[in-house]
Amino acid sequence: MSFARDLTSTLAVRFLTLGLAFLANVLAARTLGSAGMGAYALIMTTLALMLLLGSAGLESANVYLAGKGRYPLGALVANSCWVALAGAALCAAVFWACRDRAFATILRGVEPAYMVIGLLALPAMLAKVCLQGLLRGTNRLAAWNGTVLAEAVLLLAVLLACLQGWRLGVYGAMVSQLVVA
Repeated sequence: MSFARDLTSTLAVRFLTLGLAFLANVLAARTLGSAGMGAYALIMTTLALMLLLGSAGLESANVYLAGKGRYPLGALVANSCWVALAGAALCAAVFWACRDRAFATILRGVEPAYMVIGLLALPAMLAKVCLQGLLRGTNRLAAWNGTVLAEAVLLLAVLLACLQGWRLGVYGAMVSQLVVA
């Protein structure tokens, strides 16, 4: 693909995923109400911080290392999986050690079971982030765009089923994150 075509398709997918994320957030906010949406947002923000710390910058490193071609792709994939498992375990262990303080302060009023569901999704979320860096680094932008778009569509569909179909509330929103991860 040419640079212009890659840029155009990536921008189109980005705008489309932003629109789908907007719809997912409207659906969650309307269904969960202010307290439920607040709990969901707090947990997702906490998980986003864990993703940032747990990946240890490997997503960016994978883009660079895969692009240079100095290491076999299989080794980078294996490394990404190990870092995802270790990063998730470390983040979960630190959170578990600080859970009483976290639920007494920043996560006050949030059901601990919601966070457990989020922590179950963390290894897959970390692996996905690291492996997507390999797609970008090997210039497989069509595949990367496809995974990003499929994730957004799947999240909206599962959220719709969990929140509107089964009326699962915040549990449903967290389960949808686990399914999509």
